[in-house]
Amino acid sequence: MRRLLPALALAAVFAISTMAYAGGAGHAVAEIRDPAGNVLGFANFTEDAAGRVHVSVHVQGLAPGLHGLHLHAVGACSPSFAAAGGHLNPGGHQHGLDHPAGTHAGDLPNLEVNPAGVGRQNATVA
Repeated sequence: MRRLLPALALAAVFAISTMAYAGGAGHAVAEIRDPAGNVLGFANFTEDAAGRVHVSVHVQGLAPGLHGLHLHAVGACSPSFAAAGGHLNPGGHQHGLDHPAGTHAGDLPNLEVNPAGVGRQNATVA
């Protein structure tokens, strides 16, 4: 459970951090914070002409290994991370990036954090 908490916190904060639109429509940036409010990194979101959203994540200070990464349905993180609601899933699909019946819109590949505590991920949400 101790190793799972940072992954859950990262997933929740990733999805629900306040997004500030920069440079007009199609681009947003979110800070990634831990439960204490410390900034661990950022996520950039860029929408292309086809409507796909490209997500670029950079974090540091996490435990090495794999961390779950997904978007939540609600952009709120207080009074607790539970305010974020469930995973972003407007199509009513199943959880899991490789689910044969279709995945949540917010399912992303796992974030791999290296021994120095740094993780980077680039993914596309259709």
